[in-house]
Amino acid sequence: MTINPAKKIGIVCSKSPDLTAELVQDWIEDLGCESVKVCALDYSNEMICLKKEFDNVSISKNSYSLHNYHSLWFRRIDDFRFDFDLVKKYSQETSYVLKRTLENDKVILDRIFLKKLNGIWKVSSPNQVKVNKLDVLESATKLGINTPDYLITNNKSDLYTFFLSKENGIITKDIDFPFMTFENNQGVMIYVNAIEEEIFDALPDFFPVSFFQERIEKKFEIRSFILYDKIYSMAIFSQSDIQTKEDFRRYNNLKPNRRVPYKLPDNMERQLKSLMKELNLDSGSIDLLVDRSGVIHFLEVNPVGQFGMVSHPCNYYLEKEIAKKLCYE
Repeated sequence: MTINPAKKIGIVCSKSPDLTAELVQDWIEDLGCESVKVCALDYSNEMICLKKEFDNVSISKNSYSLHNYHSLWFRRIDDFRFDFDLVKKYSQETSYVLKRTLENDKVILDRIFLKKLNGIWKVSSPNQVKVNKLDVLESATKLGINTPDYLITNNKSDLYTFFLSKENGIITKDIDFPFMTFENNQGVMIYVNAIEEEIFDALPDFFPVSFFQERIEKKFEIRSFILYDKIYSMAIFSQSDIQTKEDFRRYNNLKPNRRVPYKLPDNMERQLKSLMKELNLDSGSIDLLVDRSGVIHFLEVNPVGQFGMVSHPCNYYLEKEIAKKLCYE
């Protein structure tokens, strides 16, 4: 494989600074290529100027060319962050409609911005950003990958029946990607939560459609990052800490979970590679659980998931691996 020093690599991300993107940039430049971090449109906090047939995007004091990239990496584009202070004077219903309208405007701007970029998407792409969690679970099951039983319902009766049928109980989490927003400059998100029997006394007969899943009594968790035909895995020993037992994202910064490199069984790696091919994904972060019997259970895949948390503790240097994919012929 060879490198042409004149190559220009485009990294599409939501904001600056972005530590992961900057680490990849360092490796790109170390490999002899030029890198440009092209920030997507954040019209809530930045000055933006777009004109008819635009070839450049002006964001604040920076101007980004949209053409002539040798290769592109779709790092990620964050969802629209809604400023509730703008709509306090309106009713709740009007505020909701206005929020949806502004979100749709952001989607339209993102699409034209990405369409204007001229280059080859080599690591992830705008078409690979969203996957349907239920489609993913169905595909994984068809490929023979263990997946926990789940129920989607809006009524207490079916939920209670499902609860009674599971020896280790059940959990609830988002149907889509994890919900996260900001209010009063504080992050607000939904974690994985166990459902206790006492909840049913206070639960109404009907509630918003929600996702429930069989709870796996875990030995440890695994986070794997897949880049084309290579899998980099890390074991996370989160089960012994009450704070991280159900969801390791409830990070215990005072006493972090132990994290070590891990090698998945060959058959499991083959199944995960087949799943990525089935989903038409070339990279992504996969969450797995190992139960007390040693059986591995697949939970989900995030095409633009964070990988620094796997790279650094395990010395995988994934930022370098991504840079090599972007630079090498």
